[in-house]
Amino acid sequence: MMPDEEFDDLRILANEGLARSGEMTLCALARNEMYFLPAFLDHYRALGIGRFVILDDQSDDGTREFLAAQADVLLLASDRRYGDTFTASTGPLAGRARRMVHVWKTLMMQKFCLGHWALCVDADEFILLPPGWRFPDLVAKLPTGAAPAITGVMLDAYPAQVSDLKTDAPFDPMAEWYVDGQRHAVYRPAVHEFRMLHSGVRARLMHRMGLIRGSRLQRLKRLLRDRSWYPRANEITKIVLMNWEAEAAFLSSHSTTQAVNPNLLLPILHFKFTPDLYRRTRVALAEGQYYNGSAEYRLMAELLTRMEAAGGSFLYRKSHKARDFEALRRSGNALLP
Repeated sequence: MMPDEEFDDLRILANEGLARSGEMTLCALARNEMYFLPAFLDHYRALGIGRFVILDDQSDDGTREFLAAQADVLLLASDRRYGDTFTASTGPLAGRARRMVHVWKTLMMQKFCLGHWALCVDADEFILLPPGWRFPDLVAKLPTGAAPAITGVMLDAYPAQVSDLKTDAPFDPMAEWYVDGQRHAVYRPAVHEFRMLHSGVRARLMHRMGLIRGSRLQRLKRLLRDRSWYPRANEITKIVLMNWEAEAAFLSSHSTTQAVNPNLLLPILHFKFTPDLYRRTRVALAEGQYYNGSAEYRLMAELLTRMEAAGGSFLYRKSHKARDFEALRRSGNALLP
């Protein structure tokens, strides 16, 4: 039995003919993502994605109807929920507790992308490639026998000021967004994966606002090594491009059982700090579907409150424009063949 096959209740809601498509595919989960979806689909279509396999997790904001009307979207549904937990009784992950989000991702890749390169990202994650590149071009440049999992580094995109989040304008990925311009991750041969160097903007801001401090040892390292080092607040790396193998599985939202390519790192503009963050935070706290009862969103709510009281800026000395690909390459946040 393949990983998580015993939990497979996926059903197709729209565009069943796409189940057999040979187009390069992007898999995603969606729940009330109308804020991002039009720009998300356009972004990845321009980068060579010909088929989207999207599971709608009981949306009620028009997401399901919008996706069903898209000719290149294979729309799926399940009777389970994102945060449900199960323990596998058979297969290679027997005895291991599994969150439904990881089961869904495994099943989608297994059923629709087996033996092919495919993306798996969230609706607020926009991978950047060099000007003129598309994903089929990237895959064509990979050597025969290349490791089947390619890591992305999650660069939280942010506006200049917290007051910029107080708008009801539609989402525009081409607006003036910034990212932290430090190298966020490096490949560690001892553990065969990319590990964090810079904790990212959330950690930087939460430290500045007194929400996280880190241990005494961590604070000493910050003083001795790099004054911009901060305690961890969220995961920085994520497997986003995979040549899916029959026995592969998602272990978390950020890792799989597949071997990681040490020479490639894709920059992901993660649009966390948008006006929609207020809504997403309210929903996450009300539903508790995210990891550890949505603990991350409790911190996020307090961060926004403190930044608003302080009239806070997101910017610091190493911020740079989010879509400056050469700056991303220079900082080590983009490694390509």
